[in-house]
Amino acid sequence: MFCHLHVHSHWSLLAGASGIGELLNRAVEQGCHALALTDINNVYGAIPFYLEATARGVKPIIGATITKAHGLQPVGFKSGAAGALVALSRDRDGYANLCRLLTARHLDEDFDLLSAAQRCQEGLIYLCDDAEMLRRLAPRIEPNALYAELVRFGGDAERARLRELYKTARELKVPLVATNAVAFHDPSRHDLHRVLLAIGRNGLLDQLPAEAVAPPDAYLKSPAQMSELFAACPEAIANTARIAERCNLDFELDRPRFPRCELPEGETPFSHLCKLAFAGLARRYGTISPGAMERLQRELSVIDRLGFPEYFLIVHDIVAYARNKDIACVGRGSAGDSLVSYCLGITQVDPLAHDLYFERFLNESRTDVPDIDLDFDWRFRDDVLDYIYRRYGPSRTAMICTFNTFAARSAFREIAKAMGLPPRRIGALADKLPHDSAASGLREAILSFPECRGFPLNDPQVARIVELAEAIDGFPRHLGIHVGGVVVADRELTHYVPLQRAAKGIVITQFDMGPIERLGLVKMDILAQRSLAIVKDTVRHVREIRGVELDLERLPDRDPPTVELLRAGRTIGCFQIESPGMRNLLAMLKAECRMDVIIALSLIRPGPSSSGMKEHYVRRRLGLEEPTYPHPALREVLGDTYGVMLYQEDVMRVAQAVAGFTMATGDELRKAVSKKRSPERFAKLREQFLEGAARNPPAAGSPQEAARLWELISNFAAYSYNKAHACTYGHISYQCVYLKAHHPAEFMAAVLSNIGGYYERREYLEEARRLGVPILLPDVSASDVTFTPEVIPVHVVEATRVGEATPPAPTAPPVVRTDTAVRVGLMQVRGLSEKNMLAILRQRRRRPFRDLEDLVQRVPLSVEEARNLVLCGACDGFGASRPELLWRLELILQKVRALREQGTAELFESLPDDGGAALPAERFPRLDDYDAGRKIELELAYLDLAASDNPLVRYREQLSRWPVVPSSELSRQVGRTVWIAGFIIAMRRARTKTDEFMKFISLEDTAGVVEVTLFPDAYRRLGHRISTVGPYLVRGQVESHHGAITLNGVDLRLLDADEDGDARHADEPWLAELSWDQIESVEQRALPAPPQRPN
Repeated sequence: MFCHLHVHSHWSLLAGASGIGELLNRAVEQGCHALALTDINNVYGAIPFYLEATARGVKPIIGATITKAHGLQPVGFKSGAAGALVALSRDRDGYANLCRLLTARHLDEDFDLLSAAQRCQEGLIYLCDDAEMLRRLAPRIEPNALYAELVRFGGDAERARLRELYKTARELKVPLVATNAVAFHDPSRHDLHRVLLAIGRNGLLDQLPAEAVAPPDAYLKSPAQMSELFAACPEAIANTARIAERCNLDFELDRPRFPRCELPEGETPFSHLCKLAFAGLARRYGTISPGAMERLQRELSVIDRLGFPEYFLIVHDIVAYARNKDIACVGRGSAGDSLVSYCLGITQVDPLAHDLYFERFLNESRTDVPDIDLDFDWRFRDDVLDYIYRRYGPSRTAMICTFNTFAARSAFREIAKAMGLPPRRIGALADKLPHDSAASGLREAILSFPECRGFPLNDPQVARIVELAEAIDGFPRHLGIHVGGVVVADRELTHYVPLQRAAKGIVITQFDMGPIERLGLVKMDILAQRSLAIVKDTVRHVREIRGVELDLERLPDRDPPTVELLRAGRTIGCFQIESPGMRNLLAMLKAECRMDVIIALSLIRPGPSSSGMKEHYVRRRLGLEEPTYPHPALREVLGDTYGVMLYQEDVMRVAQAVAGFTMATGDELRKAVSKKRSPERFAKLREQFLEGAARNPPAAGSPQEAARLWELISNFAAYSYNKAHACTYGHISYQCVYLKAHHPAEFMAAVLSNIGGYYERREYLEEARRLGVPILLPDVSASDVTFTPEVIPVHVVEATRVGEATPPAPTAPPVVRTDTAVRVGLMQVRGLSEKNMLAILRQRRRRPFRDLEDLVQRVPLSVEEARNLVLCGACDGFGASRPELLWRLELILQKVRALREQGTAELFESLPDDGGAALPAERFPRLDDYDAGRKIELELAYLDLAASDNPLVRYREQLSRWPVVPSSELSRQVGRTVWIAGFIIAMRRARTKTDEFMKFISLEDTAGVVEVTLFPDAYRRLGHRISTVGPYLVRGQVESHHGAITLNGVDLRLLDADEDGDARHADEPWLAELSWDQIESVEQRALPAPPQRPN
């Protein structure tokens, strides 16, 4: 029976037009007993294909189509066009050789396909469709390992090529095999195949070269169709089945493969692990309790029986390196459930004190390798990775790949471009599409979302683009580097997986995390975490400025200033608890300790919110609702959480109490639900639970009650949260709040300096201002590269507060007075190179800058850099107005141009820096400075934030015509309908239980942040008006939900809008009415014209 041996899926990036599931569905429909996957220069989909084909009763054959040239290139699909070779793995040795062959194809600049095929031929079968290649290859390859591949597509040239190949094969006595060089599962995908090729070539559909495109016949034909097509050559059909019989690859999945560890003489991995663990136990606890000793011995015993001591030693080695280098590090996830991990210093949360269960992390029913994720200070993660490469060898270590897939906007943009839509129209249409929608739901999103109003679905070309975009939902677009995944092997990695280079030149695996795990390889997430840098920087700032050494491991648990910020939800800038929803939840909980933060991290997840569990917990905690329990016997188990199952560990405890499950079986139940394990296993666990409950009626009650309990815990397990992970992150979150409460300037400087975060940097600056921290402009004579705390006299502090737009209301949380300001760093100045930031600091250490002329003489600034420094205020300290400084700069430029024979970008680089007067002295006119509003506008343009004041103060005149209430006053307005004004700093779309859409908006004014809710009706009416960051006027009813203040919006309009509330078109729009990524377009407007020399 015929078997397809040359098949491309969508893993043939931007060429194959069908997914693995679609190909297998068609194969099963046609009764195919085996199917090969031979994607172009890769095996990206090998493991998913292997698993899915095996599950469907189809024999998987793993191979690849390998092209001649080194590196990445556009592919061709017509037989013989690209000079490609199909390689099929017969067995495990053949697969390893396929990995080596593909690796050479990607990494070897002198790659020669024929030589590599000869070198790697053991265990492989080659199919060749080119007569000349066949002639050169035949003498090099063993008999029965090389076949002439016959592909019958139409056209005279194709028939001539096929005759030549047939003749050569007969002459060389090379057997024949028939394929259809499949590019898609169904002929209807031919158009999509062409579109993908055009995207891959960055060209237009009508400009695709004919040889690049597979014909419409290149689909997964049935065995009967193929037999009829090759009726004149039955040998070629029969050989497909013979080859399939010879291919019997077993991946040997889920077998751990640990690299060797360096051990002290006389030690085994287990003995050395025990020595380290017991030493850590003494260090952590001092006096060791019998319970701690028993727990550690039990954990070590399980680790030994499962064969995992090497894994713990590897992780410990990496963490020890980081600690020795003073690199902040913390282990997260379920590793926090392990006392061994805690004693080794991998994790920082005491599992005994927090009642954490080792079985959630590791138990004897588990066969896969444990998973310990490590977070490092983001600035030094690469140093840790470099250590891992050096420690285990570059041939055994690699970063793990990830696949970037098409989403709604990207799919629409790229298909529209390939189909020839003008770029401006593509941009206008794509901007209407939602950021957060999958491509598969694009049409529904266009019809549902107010922002998409006016989208021309009635245009046939646009409708076709949308249809094609939906078809490639989830298709891989290109490879990337996993955010932290690194794999370490016990031998050369190419025995297990091919390697290639990512766009940045880093060597990565061709498998992502899932297949790497299934192969049993040691993989770790070596992650970069911003908050660790923030905490460390804050501690350093406090030490340097105040001479105080903070011990963050011994913080008071109910520290009053910290509690005050938590209860007010003032946690912007604090790790994991700064989102609008989390800040509201902390306010509703009246959070007052570290454990409350941990609880909030677990409650904020979508499951508890959508199920009503979050609301029940809050009401019960506040005494507004009596706790209820699924069964009276569970009062003891769930008493601390008011009857609510909050954590994954609660699922395990309830299953143990009701059905007598071991903790290991309870964890299996959790995994069966949350990871969607097989229905058969889920049904068996249900039966086991009900049988156990029947033997324990005091705890389970009647069979009906036991069945209800099963439904409850199985539903909850699908979205429950790991308590150990919540504890680990809650610990860091609490540290952040403590630092913010006691050292706001130092903390906010650290937040502003470290990239990332939930909000834009400008919002963190406003939060610092709201805390009473003065903000100082960048200054070439005072700024560091990063934002820094700076001690200033109290009278200066008072002066910076004079212009405050809206003084805090008496009922607002108290403003922290401080003698420490935050100075904006040079890193924030638009266009200023890192080289020149460091040059400014270096020259300043030699001696202060005297004036602008002195600055440009000593630092090789480009024209743009010099102007940007003046315009943003970084040269204000020279005592002249910004217009006057611009005048001076222009005169300096004129002189330099006259001195230079040929202009370059860096006009000042050749000037002396000895302090001498390189340029003649000039007398300059005194020019008035810009007003406050203009300065803010320039700061927004050249700093991307407003250092001198909140941007909203520029709209005082317009706002004076509206009865606007500041956000700090809203708690007094509960139940009333009011107007507020501000900028949008965050927003989120949500779907209601009735399948309607609504929107949540965070609006910032000068006094704070208020959360606005647009319910479905309001969202339908007003959603299309949300096109920029604002500022907006919003009218709505003020509500208090357990103390959290929100506004139910009923009207929303841009501050400068027409009578209908829509944006008013203007030739000179205010900068703030543009989206932040459009600031670049107003740069020239903000730049004043060069001054003319006075007469």
